[in-house]
Amino acid sequence: HRKPVFIVSIMTTRNDLLNLKSVEDTFKHLNFRLKENDSDPVEIVVCGGCSLIVSGLVHRTTKDVDVLAWKTWL
Repeated sequence: HRKPVFIVSIMTTRNDLLNLKSVEDTFKHLNFRLKENDSDPVEIVVCGGCSLIVSGLVHRTTKDVDVLAWKTWL
């Protein structure tokens, strides 16, 4: 069974914009923090403009990353 754990929007500060590299760096940092805290595995879905950037369908920047995450309950 999958149960929603959280919905989060990662926002930039000031007038900074997120590009592919900064989005990748953000998820690497998230991965590090989850491992550091000995977290159970989490599945995430990236939505909105960021999903298009990461998939390579568009080459632009965005102000946020919309994430929906689930924890798998065994």
